Formats: sequence, C-alpha cells, structure tokens
Amino acid sequence: MKKILFSSTLLLISACLFAQCNDFSVDFKTNDTVMQVMVCSPSSVLINSLVQLDAGDEVTSYDWWFGDGKTGNIKNPAHTYYDAGYYKVKLVVHTKNGCVDSMSKDSFYTVMGPKAQFSLVHDTLCSGQNLQINNESEFEFSNTATARMDWMRDGKNYFSSGQFDKIVTQRLDSAGEFELSLRITQTYKDPVTGVDRICLDYYPNSLQGEPTMKYLVKGVEEANFTRKNDKMYVNNASVYDSILWSYRDQKIISDSLNLNDVNTKTIGLLVFQNGCARYYPDILMGVPQLNTSFSQQFDFDLNGLVLNINNKSDQILYLKVFSTNGKLIASSRVKAGATLQQSLDSFDGGVYLFNITDAKGHSEVKKYLLQ
Repeated sequence: MKKILFSSTLLLISACLFAQCNDFSVDFKTNDTVMQVMVCSPSSVLINSLVQLDAGDEVTSYDWWFGDGKTGNIKNPAHTYYDAGYYKVKLVVHTKNGCVDSMSKDSFYTVMGPKAQFSLVHDTLCSGQNLQINNESEFEFSNTATARMDWMRDGKNYFSSGQFDKIVTQRLDSAGEFELSLRITQTYKDPVTGVDRICLDYYPNSLQGEPTMKYLVKGVEEANFTRKNDKMYVNNASVYDSILWSYRDQKIISDSLNLNDVNTKTIGLLVFQNGCARYYPDILMGVPQLNTSFSQQFDFDLNGLVLNINNKSDQILYLKVFSTNGKLIASSRVKAGATLQQSLDSFDGGVYLFNITDAKGHSEVKKYLLQ
C-alpha cells in the first residue's frame, strides 16, 4: 500500500511541475536594427534574451552558442565576431522548477567583409632578394567589390599589391629584422540598402592572438675596392667569407686581381658574407691606374652635396664621375691653380666613383656614398 501511495505522490509532483512550465518560453533578439544587413568584421552585437516564466519560477542558467565556437552564460551577452560569415545563435534556458527550453536562429547575425591572411615563403633572406608572400586573403562579393591591399613593415606603409595576386613579391632593400602586416580596405555596395560600405581587416590581428610575422634580411657590407698600379684590391677583404673576380670567362677567388692578366677594360666583383652575395659589375671601365704622387697635386673635399677640388698643379685636371656599373654621370675640368665647386644635388643616392686625371695619364679614383 505504501508503494502505491509513493508512486501516486511522484505522479502528482510531476504533473505539478509540468503544469508550471505551461507559460515558459525562450526567445532572443538584438537591438541592432540592421541585423540582417551586412556589417564589417570585427563586429560586436548585444543580444537580449526574452524569457517568459510561470508564476513563482526563476531562471537558473543561460547557455549561449554564438556560432563561431564561442559560448556565454549571462542573460544579455555582448559578443564580437572577428570573421565574415553567417552565424547561427542558440540559447538554452533552465529554471528553478526544472523547466528547459531553447531557441535557435539560423543566420541570426551576418558579418561581411574581407579576411586578411598570408604566409611567408621564406623568413630568412638576403638584401637584394625578393620577399615572397602567399596571399591567402578572402573577399566577399569579389565580382562587385574593390579591395586595397596595403602591406606594412614595422607598422609603416611599405607597398601595395593587387587584390587577386596570389603570390606577392617585394625586393628587399635593407638588412635587419622586420615585422610584416597586411591591411585590407574593401569597398562594396550593400545589396539591401544600396549604401557603399567600407570594411577593414588586418593580419596578424593581436586581438585574436595571431602571431607576428617576422622575417630576417641579411646584408653584405659595401665593398671598398681600389686600383693601385697593376692590381685591384678589396681593402676590407677581411669581412668577407669569399671574394670572386670575374672577366670574360674567367673567375678568380682572391683578395686582389692582377690586371696584367685580365686583358679587358671591364671586370666584375662578387663578395660573399653570411651566406649572401653582393655583385659589382663592370667596376673598372678603363679607369687609369692610381699614381700615389699624383694625389698630392690637388685637394679633394666632399662637403655635403658640394664637391670641392683645388688644383695645385700647373696643368688642367679632368674630373669624371661614374656609377658603380660604369655609367658616366658627370664630367668637368679644373684649370691650373683653380678651384672647382661641383654641385651633386641632382645625383640619386648611391655609390659613385670620382676619377681625376691629367693629360699625362695620371689618375686617382675616390669612392663615396651619397645619401
């Protein structure tokens, strides 16, 4: 008899609890009036839960699934979406009386815009090589939207590339360790409102814990080479791992080159340092040999971008300025006992060879870096 009464009691309690869930319902909405219109990522949304309870009941838990792998457990959560997409949101509510209800909404929140992404083919290179980048970015409405791809080095504008370039290259102009990042600016017309929208995305994004993209550029020290009588020397040869002279079909590994064996007016120099190389083509170009006593016949001074040559001899001196590839950049002459002032304002930055000669074939070559 007690067993039967116990069962009746359970049935009565169950029926009461069931009856207390009759008015229980769960819903939610966002206070964003353009919820169904595209918004740019990252985008934050405040979601309001709408729970109707039976008399005397109260909520014990809110369980949210935001559709991007993230969850929440407060009544009215604020959530940020970092990637473009259509997000399904689900809410499950438990009450003190044991009531459980849920609500799911497909494409509850729509986030559009570009997704910046890239990887480096190599992260250690030599100055003068090309940095190769795999562009893995994604775009919404690629047929109707335009995107600007701005690459930044250490947070400063570096260069731009095309939206659909899958392999991006940039010549490396200086040595050091650098941090590369990408900013995409995409403009498109909202299909619902017809309004032009501008979306931005960055990679790496520190807010998402994405690691920085760093690369190392190894440089080769500028070669200091001179000609003395019948030999060419690399004065700072000790800093290099190897030095290679080349002319015609010949290649010689040495700190110096005997010009009597060359039989040509042009030679090349290749220096190696830290696994990288630097090449100087056509560095001779028929420049006459150095005569030490000749250099005492004039004063040579480069002050900023003004070259001063004081001719202390009794004959005319001739000045020719060459680039390192042998191209004649400028020429002048200095009368006996006179001073020449040559402005270099029109010269681009780089290394130049200043060749001073006289009518007897004496010569001196000075090399300067203009910045």
